[in-house]
Amino acid sequence: MTPETLPQKSRWRRIVEGPRNVSMASWLAVAILIVTVTSLVVTSILSLTYGSDLASGLADSQSNGRSAVKAEEVARYLNSMRSQTAALAASKGTETALERFADAYRQLEATDADALDEAESIVDDFYRDSFTPALEQTLGVAVGWRSLVPVNDAAVYLQRHYVAAEEDLGQGLVDDAGDGSEWSAVHREFHLNLLDTAVRLGADDLYLVDADGNIVYSVAKEIDFATSLDLGPHGGSTLAVVTRAARDAAEKGTTQVVDMAAYTPDLGSPMMFIASPIFDSDSMSGVLILKIPSESIDTIVTSEQGWDDEGFGDTGEVYLVGEDGRMRSVARRFVEDRDAFLTDVSTVGAASAAEQTAMNGVGTTAIFLKAADRSDLAAAAESGSATTGGLNYLLRPVLSSVDSLEVDGFTWYVVTEVEDEEVTTPIQDFRRALLVAVAVFVIGITFATVAWARRVFRPVRMISERLRRAAHDEDPKEWDESLSKAPTDFTDLAHNIDEMLAALESRQSDLRSAAHERLATVRSLLPPAIAERVESGDRDVVDRIPQAGIVVVVTEGLGELVDAQQIKEAQKLLDRLISEVDAAAVHHGLERVKLIGDAYYAGCGLSRPYLDHVPRSVAFALDVRDIVAELNTTNGAQLRVAAGIHSGPVTTGLAGSKRLIYDLWGETVHIAHFLARLAQPGEILVSSEVQDLLPSEIAVEQKPTPDGTSQVYEVTGQQVPGEVLR
Repeated sequence: MTPETLPQKSRWRRIVEGPRNVSMASWLAVAILIVTVTSLVVTSILSLTYGSDLASGLADSQSNGRSAVKAEEVARYLNSMRSQTAALAASKGTETALERFADAYRQLEATDADALDEAESIVDDFYRDSFTPALEQTLGVAVGWRSLVPVNDAAVYLQRHYVAAEEDLGQGLVDDAGDGSEWSAVHREFHLNLLDTAVRLGADDLYLVDADGNIVYSVAKEIDFATSLDLGPHGGSTLAVVTRAARDAAEKGTTQVVDMAAYTPDLGSPMMFIASPIFDSDSMSGVLILKIPSESIDTIVTSEQGWDDEGFGDTGEVYLVGEDGRMRSVARRFVEDRDAFLTDVSTVGAASAAEQTAMNGVGTTAIFLKAADRSDLAAAAESGSATTGGLNYLLRPVLSSVDSLEVDGFTWYVVTEVEDEEVTTPIQDFRRALLVAVAVFVIGITFATVAWARRVFRPVRMISERLRRAAHDEDPKEWDESLSKAPTDFTDLAHNIDEMLAALESRQSDLRSAAHERLATVRSLLPPAIAERVESGDRDVVDRIPQAGIVVVVTEGLGELVDAQQIKEAQKLLDRLISEVDAAAVHHGLERVKLIGDAYYAGCGLSRPYLDHVPRSVAFALDVRDIVAELNTTNGAQLRVAAGIHSGPVTTGLAGSKRLIYDLWGETVHIAHFLARLAQPGEILVSSEVQDLLPSEIAVEQKPTPDGTSQVYEVTGQQVPGEVLR
């Protein structure tokens, strides 16, 4: 037998088996020892030299924890203010004060004409000559002074004595204007206590509003004082909004909060309001409101402007952003150098000229400066990790972290930022030093190991090349004769690799075939979203959908269709019908759940919630009716379709352990099926719940039921207008 005719394994063994029997482990042990000792020495020196500075720089730049801490502090402050507001509104003293002020306020509606004429003249002069010019100068926009003048007599009278008086009344510190009215007498009795309460709580103002929406008392007595929040010049303000919310809620101990906004009576300064209803026995008699200035939030967020003490370095800061993307607290750079900040804002176009004027006039960036988009903030808050490479409101690269803060009815985002340059400087210093040390180390050891590495690791390169060729489906090269001189570890490894590659190829082929078959089967039987969950390993799929639209379409005449036509032709027509109905379901956002006999079950809002799931369901049913009509016309079929639609909670999930079946359960499904069976051919019946959610553009009429107890409606419109589904 010649060498060419020897069995392959015998030839391979003859090549690789050599006389040498030196273990590679011995060689590597010596090499690893040398490299490890050298590396440890170099690493220790570098760690001792630069570790402290690097750790300090990185610690100062970390922002994840700060966002969460500030969010918690702001939430704690707002919750405390809400509790204080509710407690103050529930006190007997507040109830008495509101009753006394409201009675005195109503008496002022009968002020004699001469006194009222004098008051109107003084108030008009105040708005025209004093307040409006100051407001225009602050905001940089023209303001019509007449739109700010109160419209009711009591407001004009009180503003003449407490707001527009010629002498300086000290912004609400005077307890009696000396006009001799009953209101001033009540004010003298209660004002100082209410003023002390507002100061103690850190509120910018405290309002008492009667049940008719009149501000019968205010601590600060600005231009909103004594006006009507229903009909007065401030009826559209955030103060009016929070008042109406508290009146509508009308529950003891509850509070309402509105987001921060520019408030005209405070010359456009950002303010937010917290309101709680006041009750006289069991009836609501009015509302107590606290006005919270942005400075109170700034104090918390900026740690009283103690950025250096908090370890923020030169550029780090924390600020709040609302859902509109605008700041709800002051920017650090604005506080530290307002002129330079406004110049930078103008240069990058971050704010309009009017917004820059307002920031400069009011003295804050809150409300006036847009910092980010809501979608970006929400995504960053959800990720929960700091991000680099983003741009801040001045278009500078920053390391940032975002946390969300849920307030009553709206969301604030707490953003912590530090400029990339400040973060990366210590790291770059460390990297440069490390690179120098590593370079010196590598150069020194390279010369000593290059000859050894070429000889010892030649078998490794041969094995690597064989593996590479196997990975790229290339023909493997024959083993080199030099492998016979390699350590026994490599000869055994080469042999094992050949066997492993052969086994892996066989197993991978089997796995790919099985995976393709399983994936195709799952995707054909289940909705896309459920199929993805099953593919990811989630077999316990049971979801409770709080609100979804269920459509059951019953197609009569399928049996006659099969009897009247050839089997293949009937099958093609049925396939076309199901395909077009499935396409219509996808188009309107529905999912086909199952097809049983002549009944087609579909749902809207199962995998993805839709606010307009009812109009979508009706639109789908109308399309199905048109599809069947067209098939009847083009194919001479006599199919008759009816549909039932109901909206409500459903349970979806997979049934079975080995054979997966996706199904729906619940009363909503039963009602939709009942309506479909109740409907006559061509009818689309909907429940009263669906009828209540339909837009007015979809015409329906009530239809009697056999038992006469249920309310069922038939859709009589031919199509659903496009704007309904937007």
